Amino acid sequence: LLVLSMGRSCYIVAKYSGKEFKEWAVTSVFDWAKENVPLVRKELEKEKEKMQKDIESSHASNDSKTKRSSLFFLPEKGRNVEDVRKELLASGIKDNAEWRKGRVSGGIYLTSDDDDGGHTALMATAFASYSWANPLHAGLWPTLDQYETEVIRMTASLVSSYSPGESKGDRVHGTMTSGGTESIMLAIKAHKDWYGNRRFIRHPELICGSTAHAAVDKACEVMGIRKVVVQCDPLSFTIDPEMVKRRITANTILIYASAPNYPQGTIDPIQDLSAIALKYDIGLHVDACLGGFILAFAQKLPKYSSLIPKFDFTNP
Repeated sequence: LLVLSMGRSCYIVAKYSGKEFKEWAVTSVFDWAKENVPLVRKELEKEKEKMQKDIESSHASNDSKTKRSSLFFLPEKGRNVEDVRKELLASGIKDNAEWRKGRVSGGIYLTSDDDDGGHTALMATAFASYSWANPLHAGLWPTLDQYETEVIRMTASLVSSYSPGESKGDRVHGTMTSGGTESIMLAIKAHKDWYGNRRFIRHPELICGSTAHAAVDKACEVMGIRKVVVQCDPLSFTIDPEMVKRRITANTILIYASAPNYPQGTIDPIQDLSAIALKYDIGLHVDACLGGFILAFAQKLPKYSSLIPKFDFTNP
């Protein structure tokens, strides 16, 4: 293990780029200076105070928009239920007015309440029906457990080539999360556990493009994974497979790609990246959070089928 570890360390150093060495040196010097140089520490404190004031000012601005006093302690006497309900309904109407103007990108996916086919009302019914449900106790809410399984299987069928009832569908599994960030973190953790632990990799690495979702940074920081960034093409904003291949080391556990990416909405060359992952026996995660469902349907339309590359589990 010692020889393996030493060899792996030498291999990592050989694969480091000049930019990464520079970033490492700057970060190391900065980390030392902020703890040991009084002037640097003082300037950082000033910046922290400024940021705190900006945050407080932002909250104060929101408080002024609501035209109600903030409560920081439990009231001595509780409020009437009907009064709370009326306040919630009134504030909801007021707060929801802004996003209905269509100026929110990547946050709201409904064009109009008035023409949603009753979708909003249906969601309200679903939340109300299972407000007290705890998925940890599936035996107490068996129908909810069944609903979750059905959603996962339906989603799997959209991003793979099998039809309902085919045994091939067992190849695609899934889980339900609270959102995109948790999905990305769980995917990266799965690769760390599968490839990292099985191969005794002490310093795991993942390779991603410069357009990768910010949750990748969170996952790498939490799990101690080195994030190897490949700069995307300045015109297509997609990751270059050849550049990815050059950055693979003995510590690489995962190639991270997007279909589409969050900033520009372009699709990485998933087919080429899939071939590379197979060749080097490493993982490939395709983040299809923002547009995966749209792509699944759009690729079936004659007008768009030739424009959308294979991005899903139809790749090997």
